Formats: sequence, structure tokens, C-alpha cells
Amino acid sequence: MVYSILAAVIVSAILVSIIRILPPDEIGAVDWLGNPFYEKGPGGLVLVIPGLMGITRFDTQTRQREKPANPEMVQKDHQDRVDPGKKATIRIVQRGADTSLWFDEEGFVKAGKPFADFFKYMISWEQYLKEYNIDDETAEAIQNHPHHQTATTEVSAIIEWRHKKGEGKRNLQGGCFDFIRNIHDDEMADQRLEDEVVRNIQRVLSVITPGHALERESILSEYLLYKVEILTGDVPLRDRDNEKYLPNWGIDLLKTAIKLIDPGETINRAVAAAAAASAQRQETIKDAEAAGTATKIAADASAYEEIKKAEGRAEAIRKIGEAMQNPGAKYAAALETTEKVAPQANIIIADPIGGSIAAVMKMAQGAADLGQKIEVKGKKKK
Repeated sequence: MVYSILAAVIVSAILVSIIRILPPDEIGAVDWLGNPFYEKGPGGLVLVIPGLMGITRFDTQTRQREKPANPEMVQKDHQDRVDPGKKATIRIVQRGADTSLWFDEEGFVKAGKPFADFFKYMISWEQYLKEYNIDDETAEAIQNHPHHQTATTEVSAIIEWRHKKGEGKRNLQGGCFDFIRNIHDDEMADQRLEDEVVRNIQRVLSVITPGHALERESILSEYLLYKVEILTGDVPLRDRDNEKYLPNWGIDLLKTAIKLIDPGETINRAVAAAAAASAQRQETIKDAEAAGTATKIAADASAYEEIKKAEGRAEAIRKIGEAMQNPGAKYAAALETTEKVAPQANIIIADPIGGSIAAVMKMAQGAADLGQKIEVKGKKKK
């Protein structure tokens, strides 16, 4: 009885020491005396004999890394002295419109997106204007826009990847054993991916304008993914007419993309200034239009007033003309004229009527001298 219990305890201890349980999100790479034996998982039960066999576990969950680092770990100032635990920003000097290259995306897409010949579709400013039929006014507007000026930009990128299960006999190909053989650990993988991403971002963005990079961000991210897939052995490397694969990493590369192209403080200030100038220009135009409208209204009112005055004078002249048709009115007008003119001039009038007008003139002269009003009264004939 005692021996049976002892044997059971020993067997249980052996089983506990050789049995490994993998959770659903882990893959186990089992080796025999240091050589690849088989791959198990994700999840399951694995028997490992101590001293003869070993197991290396790999997490299959997606690893997302932001390059150069997560925002809170990026040091944007004092780039010459990066603090411990921090990462420097990825800063790139980008060209102005007339000295940069421009990506012929239309021709690239028509050709089936041959990423191996990506830079063959980078054309000069003059070729770009001709290829896309850009007129002089639009070309000048592009050149003068702050996003197409020489500037230093800050760039960040995202990489997502995960470990994958191998294929073939005992799952020894293209999985965890390839990762162990060619990369060794996750930290090394992250570092090499970051180096490749940064190198290709600098290579592409340094020859184009910040604005063109923003416009072509999607296709640039596709090119970035293509370059990283070459590094991980998923896409062949073309060397002239030859193709070859680099050692496979045994991972699934899920995403590699440019996350942000920050134009920087200089361009942001220029854009803000341009927006303010445009707003001021619009306000000036509106003020000028309002002033012009007010001037027009005032001119119309003044012209209307003059027209009314002229109409009034014309009406008065018309009425005077009608009144002067009366013989008595004519006589009164002559007397009024005599009253005004006589004090200032010596008037000699030849009187053909036998002195009647001379008598009247004499009376008018005397009335003017005395400051009296001449009143003419008519007498009825009997």
C-alpha cells in the first residue's frame, strides 16, 4: 500500500514536470536537445521531458508599436540631449515645390502599382505641371502655399505585427522557429522594424514637399509596408532582373503606415498668417463694397434732389410764363425791373407815347431814392 502511494506520487510529480499547458493565445516551439522538434498551438497540451526537451512560448496577440514611440515618450525639445527613457522625434527636411520631386500616382496605378520601381514614378516639377496640365496661375498658387515650402517636419508611423504558426511537417517552416533562428526576440524585432521604417520615410519624404506628402500619404504608407515586407522575408527583393527572399521572420505583418506628418511650427504660423491675411482681404473687400454702395446711394439721392430742384424751377418758369400773358402782369414786371435797376444806372428812354413812360420812370427813380414802394393803381375809363 505504501509503495503504491509512493509510486503514484512519483508518477504525478513526473507528469507535472513534463506537462505544459498553452493558453489559447500562445504558440510553443518545442526543441529536442536544442534542435527544432515541433510546434504546438495556439493553445493545447505539450509534453516536455526535462533535460532532453525545451519549449519557447510566443504570444500571438497583435503588437502595435508607434515609431519613434508613443506620444508621451517622445521628446520634442533639446534633440541633442535626449532624456533617459525618451525617444527623439523623426525630423525630416523637406523641399520646396520647384526643387522637389512629384509622384505620378495616376501612371503608377495604371501600371499596376509596381512598388519595386516606385522611384521611377517620381518626376520633376516641370514634368508634373505638363503631365497634369496645370496652368500658370495654379502653379504659382501651389508654389506660394506654405505646405509646399522648404520646411522641417515631424513624422510618426505605426507598425502592427504578431507571431504566426509555422507550416509544413511538424509546423517547422515560416513560424516560431524561423523567428528564433533569424530574429531571436521581440525587442530585436521592434528595433529592426523601426530602423527600416525610419530609413524609408526619410528617403521618400526628403525629396517631396510637406503638402505633397500629405496628399500622397496613403500610397506612401503602401510603399512603406512593401519595404518592411521585404525585410521580414514575405516579399522578394528585386535586384535588377533577379529576385530573392531575405530570411523569413515567421511573423504576420498586419500594418505599416504613416500616422502623422506634422508640418511644424513654422508652416503652422505661415498657414495661420495666410488665413488671417485672406480674412482681412475679404473684410476689406466687403468694406469697399459697402462704401461703394453708400456712395452710390448718396449720389443717387443728390441727383434726385437736383432733378427735383430743376423740375421746380421749370415749373416756376412755366407758371411765370403763363402769368406774363396778362397785360397787367407785364406792366407790374416792368415796374419791378425799373425799381431794381433805376437806382444803379442812368437810363434814357425814348418815349414814343408822348411822355407817359418817362413820367413813370421819373416816379420810379424818386421812389427808389426815398426807399418807398411804388404802387401803381389803374383808373377805370368812363
